[in-house]
Amino acid sequence: MTLTRVPLTPFTWRTCLLLCVPALLLAVWLRWQLLLSIPEAFYGADSNSYLETAYKLWEQQKFVFSEKRRGLYPLLLVLAPLLPGSTAQLVAVLQHLFGLLAIPAIGWITGSVTLRPVLWVPITTCFAALTPAALWYEHEIIADAPLYLAFVCALALAFPVSNLHGRRLAWFLGTAFLCVAIKPHGRPLWLGLILAAALLKWPIWRWPRVAHGILAASVVVIFFTGSSSQGSWLLLSSTLPLVQIEGEKFAEYRRLLAPVIRDARADLLAYPERQGKFKKALSTKDPDGLLGPEWPPLVRDKARYAAATSYLAREAIRTHPWEYLRLTIIKIAICSSDSPAGVFRFHPADFWQAQNQRNDDRWKEPAEMKLIYERDQAAYEAMAAERISRARRVPAWPVAIGKALTWVRIDPRRAVPGLSNVTWVAWLGLLGVAALGWRRQWAAAAFLLLPLGIYLAGIYAIGDAVSRYFMPIEWMGILLACLGLDGLLGAVWRARSPGIDPEVVEQKL
Repeated sequence: MTLTRVPLTPFTWRTCLLLCVPALLLAVWLRWQLLLSIPEAFYGADSNSYLETAYKLWEQQKFVFSEKRRGLYPLLLVLAPLLPGSTAQLVAVLQHLFGLLAIPAIGWITGSVTLRPVLWVPITTCFAALTPAALWYEHEIIADAPLYLAFVCALALAFPVSNLHGRRLAWFLGTAFLCVAIKPHGRPLWLGLILAAALLKWPIWRWPRVAHGILAASVVVIFFTGSSSQGSWLLLSSTLPLVQIEGEKFAEYRRLLAPVIRDARADLLAYPERQGKFKKALSTKDPDGLLGPEWPPLVRDKARYAAATSYLAREAIRTHPWEYLRLTIIKIAICSSDSPAGVFRFHPADFWQAQNQRNDDRWKEPAEMKLIYERDQAAYEAMAAERISRARRVPAWPVAIGKALTWVRIDPRRAVPGLSNVTWVAWLGLLGVAALGWRRQWAAAAFLLLPLGIYLAGIYAIGDAVSRYFMPIEWMGILLACLGLDGLLGAVWRARSPGIDPEVVEQKL
């Protein structure tokens, strides 16, 4: 295989695995260094809600599948106490294995859509191996790491598209099903994958029966997972500064929301950065919260609360569509910039300082903490003191590379993105999108751009500026940039060899 000409031999799994060897070695080494210095996964703000099913089952002999976290990940945590070692350590090891398994899948996708895989597969997979977001969120007890693996595996199964039928189509749909079964945030990814498959394998009623069964199961899971009021509550928090204060319908909600709406409007373009404060206020049941003692009773009436928040949010979007679009774009820009890099606590002292602060109140439920760490409070404190004294083993350069390879650069305190904020990586990514169209790689364009676009629009139009949500799709920016460079390399080759067109797209798809 050469760097300039399209390979005459087909891209195979054997070739893919060979090209992924540098990334796999890098990934194993980085994750081993992290586990040596910090063996336990981070028990974060959302972790205890995922653990609730395991806690209720093992400590109270009750099977409780909370509406908010109804998915496969809590069931995975149920199994952890059956295995040797603490739950925190087992989850860390398992989720880092998920990260390793994702690398060959990303390599297969890259090799299937680029014309020079010998060059681009090592680059995209090495980025996936060292990106600090993936490394950190694999080390936290949340569902993002298995969602990431499910998405890249489903996407890998889509290529080559000419083989996407019969048993392979069933495997593709089954893996896409995992995206919605693991976490509600996987719904946009699932929708993008299914739309791409439907466009390229139309009509869907000619798909095999097993495919229809998997699609039906996916729809059922979509409707029966996630909190009924969570989506409308998040959407209201995203539209809060645009909500109408005056109005007859849900007047009691408007009256109580009026002060915070005015506060949100005071600095409209900075609202996406401040949205987290308002989001918590909208869902609190604390009478001392930002909205006062009259708000919690409204939140407890779940059916009316869901109807009111949904109506107010949709009314705001209809009234101010362009302002809503601008706020959504700003949230995407914030999360695609290098500003959230400070959340990665790879130094044991930073990690355990943050972990101890979060766990202080949790020791009021010692059974829950023993389920995570398999030790009492005194033994936990001794373990934390020993862990804090350990040296940092994860080098600083992965974080530096992660900061350098971002899509935009903005000041999060005044997050108003413009063309001047777009980085060279993003411009190369746009060039990669253009290259897909120029080469008529419509299948690759559909499977890459539909999940990416629907995910960004769906997640950040409803949710707030949480950088963690970028984890499943961050690698796609580098892949699109490689596609742009691939097109430039082809243009240089054609300029050097007039009349010779090495880009035989039919070999790829």
